[in-house]
Amino acid sequence: MQFHVAYSSYLNRKYTKMKALYHAIRDAIHEGNLIHGEKLPSTRELAATYHISRGTVNQVYDTLTAQGYIHSEHGRGTFVAYQLDLNNNASTVKACTHHLSAWGNRIQQFEQHSIQRNAPANAHTHDFRMNSDEVIDFSKYQPDFSKFPYDEWNNRLYAEIRQREHHLITTSAMVSSTGDPKLREAIAAYLRRMRGIQVDPDHIAVTAGSMQAIALLTQLLADPGDYVVTESPCYVGISKAILAAGAKLIEANLDGQGVVPQDWEARMLFVTPSRQFPTGEMLSLERRQTLLDWAQRNDAMIVEDDYDSEFRYRGMHVEPLKTLDKAGRVIYLGSFTKTLPLEVRLGYVVLPLPWLTPLERHRHYMSHDPST
Repeated sequence: MQFHVAYSSYLNRKYTKMKALYHAIRDAIHEGNLIHGEKLPSTRELAATYHISRGTVNQVYDTLTAQGYIHSEHGRGTFVAYQLDLNNNASTVKACTHHLSAWGNRIQQFEQHSIQRNAPANAHTHDFRMNSDEVIDFSKYQPDFSKFPYDEWNNRLYAEIRQREHHLITTSAMVSSTGDPKLREAIAAYLRRMRGIQVDPDHIAVTAGSMQAIALLTQLLADPGDYVVTESPCYVGISKAILAAGAKLIEANLDGQGVVPQDWEARMLFVTPSRQFPTGEMLSLERRQTLLDWAQRNDAMIVEDDYDSEFRYRGMHVEPLKTLDKAGRVIYLGSFTKTLPLEVRLGYVVLPLPWLTPLERHRHYMSHDPST
């Protein structure tokens, strides 16, 4: 059987063997090198070809099957299930127009006027043993922080503060409302390594948890009277933010494959594809493609809340919807609420560069950060 994927090149990028094989096969399917219906080698054959364990290949196949890329037929073998969507190909998609709400446009215009007014006349423009008597708290939203490594956390925190004390004092006035540059670089590296999202730190804005990001995005992108779609049920904060912005709510039904796509006449869609809240369902690959096609046809934006994606009990992480987006129509947001102490309230949003300044100014007005 003729079969070749770029396993070695991914391994050279310091991926584990499992991740290298996963990405090599997935990307070959995305790029059309492995087409719909094509038969893949057996796990034994593939393990022998790349000198890796059969168990590793089984894990990769299980993950790709769960995500809808491949499927197995008893007695026949394993086949590519993904149907390449030519309408969402990077060379054919219509460029996203990046609409802002009227409020967002006013913020943008104000910033431009402010820059022009303050520019010099001759300036050039460059643009972490259970005993039988222990109690587990299953309260929603609250992780078990009795297991958090507070001693190690504090030691590293104080070491970083000591190292950067002078730098923080001398540069505090220059810190942007989008967040400390080193923090944004760390988040970008985390997203590339753990979520497969290739992102530049300049496209990341740090927020006070995901709720702040949801509120900011709704006010910036939806005008009063615009329709915005949410899953039903969903995190109540999303629907509150939509209504507070004066937008109208469309509640989309759910089933065992996540949100049920419709041809909504809406400006935005909020979705939790990796683990729907509160049902826990994962959005199928076919529906992910359908949602991207809907956004393309309706010139709409999808806000992907990657809620609770850090925790997996088996297999690899489910890739975000953002990794399938070729047209820049998915805004990705997440937080560290489940992995850091609750007092930290650290979130982030990945969005198109033209929207960074309006979001930065909006966040400044809400928090009145003296550093900006």
